[in-house]
Amino acid sequence: MNYIVTLRLFFTAIIATALALTAHILIQKHTMASPPDYPHYIVISAYFTAFLDIFILSCAYYFVGDTIRIKRKWLKGLALAFFILSIKMDLIRQLVMNYLVNLHSGSSHPLYLAALPLWDVWTANLLLALSLVYLCPTKKLFFKPNPRIGA
Repeated sequence: MNYIVTLRLFFTAIIATALALTAHILIQKHTMASPPDYPHYIVISAYFTAFLDIFILSCAYYFVGDTIRIKRKWLKGLALAFFILSIKMDLIRQLVMNYLVNLHSGSSHPLYLAALPLWDVWTANLLLALSLVYLCPTKKLFFKPNPRIGA
């Protein structure tokens, strides 16, 4: 990687961090009954550690982004968001477990209460994935696509 690609990955990670974490915080403030009021050093630490993770994810996307064979960028972003959420076990497992816990506790709306705490996570990861797809450079691979698989 040359320094221009590294700078683009760096700025992509900054923008993706700002979008994803800000969306997470804002949605959490509107969906929680009493959102916590964290001191500034915790918020700054959250942004810094999120940036580090997202920078690593940007570097990984640089190498594998072209292997996702979806033409439309918004669909590619949606697929990447599903992949990221699945890896973090926030797509299906957490929803099912929240539903079961709410059902066990006798909640009248267990599915709504299961999905509500995940909206911030889902939205943040969707914004992250779309930021990667639209802003992150990808390494051009040196192989010819196989015409039999529709690439």
